[in-house]
Amino acid sequence: MNRRSRFVLLMALLFVGLVPPGSPASPVLAQSPMPMSFCYNQVWRPANALLKDHALFRYDGYYYLIAIQIPLDPQQPEGQTFVYARTRDFCAWEDLGTVLGVGPAGSADEAQIWAPHVVSFGATWYMYYTGVNRNVAQTIMLATSTNPADPQSWSKRGTVFIPSHPEAAYPGPQSWSDARDPMIFYDWPSSQYVMYYTGVDKKNCPNGLPICGIVGAATAARITGPWEDRGAVLRLDSPGVPESAYVVAPGLGGSYYLFYNHAVAGGVGGGQKLVVGANPLGPWSAPTRFTPGWASDFFQSSDGWIMSYLGDYEVGVTRLIWDSRFTPARPQSAFEKRLHLPAVLRGAAP
Repeated sequence: MNRRSRFVLLMALLFVGLVPPGSPASPVLAQSPMPMSFCYNQVWRPANALLKDHALFRYDGYYYLIAIQIPLDPQQPEGQTFVYARTRDFCAWEDLGTVLGVGPAGSADEAQIWAPHVVSFGATWYMYYTGVNRNVAQTIMLATSTNPADPQSWSKRGTVFIPSHPEAAYPGPQSWSDARDPMIFYDWPSSQYVMYYTGVDKKNCPNGLPICGIVGAATAARITGPWEDRGAVLRLDSPGVPESAYVVAPGLGGSYYLFYNHAVAGGVGGGQKLVVGANPLGPWSAPTRFTPGWASDFFQSSDGWIMSYLGDYEVGVTRLIWDSRFTPARPQSAFEKRLHLPAVLRGAAP
């Protein structure tokens, strides 16, 4: 069965509520119906914190937001817990406080926790995140829940991945080591899970760079691993580090879309990028800029494709439009498309 046929079969099975045994449950289509009226292009953050990398997932009639928090009080450290909130329609948000938290002294997440990413399989929800120790050595860690409505239900499972490919610049727990921003993708054609992460390589860098930022990938037969490090699937050809990698395969022409933020000095400045390939491990097209915001999540809802994004340390949600006039189809946020309309069509004074 070719890739397109598999996709059509999957959509049909999800539509009638039948997901093949051993397949990842859809966090979108396998849930109860959602309201059809959403407040797009609005932003939210809690009253006492700014937000950074986040995840938006769906459970039992709600969209749940989990994100790194930066307390407004400068005396409070960043990244000690995740902000937790939910909404039915992106209009009104319910602040659920915080969830998870740093580990005890000596643990892989003793200093900070970063970049949550949440997926479901069966009745269990899996939160992959970055654990940071006192030396800023980073590892990919896991927490699970069977009832995400309860912020206290998340239970830590420890470290699940550390880069091990030969080109990796990963000194280890005694010094700064880059391995962060996990994202889990199930690739139906190859029947395997792919974990994307971001880090640094010290060999085979483009343009003679001594080190280069990468989007790496690891694969596994099960959502909990064990994970085999496949190394870099994307290497930056200029200084900086990619962050917040996210891969989408919408079934339009068999293409894979990799979104990432190109962070330069100070962690900002490069902007969100998009590359396209015919394989989840690359090779990829030349990068193009993608707006709005950064650190986006992308998924299907009852209202079609949507994307969440960070802008000014707040989370917004907008529609994602697939323009099939291009080959491969070109994604565009409704927010960006609105900005490109002539002013008179936006209701502005002529």
